[in-house]
Amino acid sequence: MKLLAGFACFYTALIFFLSFNLSVSGMEDLGDIVAAIQEAQQLRDLEEGRSQDALDELEEEESPWCTHCPEWLAFLVSFCSDCTDVGSLLPSSSYLASEITACIPRWDQDHTYPDGRFILEVGPGTGVFTEKIIRDKMGPHDRLVLVEFKKKFYHILLRKFGDDNRITIHHCSILTFQSNLQVPNHSYHYIISGLPFNNFSSQDVANILFLYKNLLIAGGSLAYFEYLILPIIKKFGLEIAACFFDSARRKYEDYCLTLDHLQVFRNYFSYVDNSATVYRNFPWARVITCYQRNGLE
Repeated sequence: MKLLAGFACFYTALIFFLSFNLSVSGMEDLGDIVAAIQEAQQLRDLEEGRSQDALDELEEEESPWCTHCPEWLAFLVSFCSDCTDVGSLLPSSSYLASEITACIPRWDQDHTYPDGRFILEVGPGTGVFTEKIIRDKMGPHDRLVLVEFKKKFYHILLRKFGDDNRITIHHCSILTFQSNLQVPNHSYHYIISGLPFNNFSSQDVANILFLYKNLLIAGGSLAYFEYLILPIIKKFGLEIAACFFDSARRKYEDYCLTLDHLQVFRNYFSYVDNSATVYRNFPWARVITCYQRNGLE
């Protein structure tokens, strides 16, 4: 218990520290250098006349080292290099995966969509939620679309799920997903979001929630999660810092807008269930599931 309490205190202090955007940047710089070298190599290959298929094979061979290391280590490295896009030190637990995917019935028990369901997962990371969806939810006619922004995680997802023809994996931001790929509105029956909303600007949160609203079909369901201690710690830390720094005051005001956007978004739905709390996850998390019974206006 002392070890657990000490670890919790360490994580709390770390979150407080990161609320001021004092993140480690060395690994991010190294990743940029590696990416630049690979891009230059690809340009040289194009000039030498190599086919695009050969370039794709080369990119797979030169995928980030995190692709072949333990997933928890890949997650930790990504958190240290960019804590804005990665919200935790460790991947989500299987218990959180069970709760957040509970809104998706098993394929053989869901008679609403006999021709198959379309499922969208945003920010799958190393694929903890994805594995649960594939193993316990999907049938032969279902389709799963993964949208992952982090290149390290994208390569891990390709390695794990690239051979499943029911799954499509996109390396892009959800903010450009619909426009770049010309995805029509109301395309998905279920949306599972693993994005750390508490880390994003209020404008990005508003844009993402608007996209979710557009992509979800009438009668569909959406689930996302938030860490129990993070909103309280972040708001408290920014509120204290706002008394001394103008930049912290602006961040505090923006974060309050983020919380408002999330609350307004929930009002679009007929029923919102936020009773699922997962303590067997680090850090503790609450799952918010939004059910739309009468269609989105």
